[in-house]
Amino acid sequence: TIRLIAAEKVPELEPITDVDEQRNCELMNGRDAFLTLCRENRYQFSSLRRAQYATLCMLLEVHGQLNVSGHFCNICKQNMAGHYHCTVCDDYDLCDNCYSCFGHEHNMEG
Repeated sequence: TIRLIAAEKVPELEPITDVDEQRNCELMNGRDAFLTLCRENRYQFSSLRRAQYATLCMLLEVHGQLNVSGHFCNICKQNMAGHYHCTVCDDYDLCDNCYSCFGHEHNMEG
C-alpha cells in the first residue's frame, strides 16, 4: 500500500532500513556502463511501454551479472561455479553432482 504523507510529518517517520545486502555490480558503478548497455541493446525510455521493457531487461542484466557464472549443466540445467568441461564436445559442461552420477563418454577436465 502506498500512502501519501504531508511534508510536515516526514521528519517524524522512522528511517527506512533495507534488509538486502549491498552488492557490487559493474553495470551500475558508473553512468558510462549503463548508457553503453542501453545503446548497444537499443533500450529506450521514451514511452511508458518502452521504459517498462527496458527496465525489465536491465534488471535481468544486473541479476545475471550478480548470480550467473555463465556455465550451466547440460543434464540438470543448473547454474554452476565449479564444473567439468568436455574436451571433445562443443560447449558440454557438467556439474560435480551430474559428473559423479552420470559421467560422460569423453574426457572431462575440471
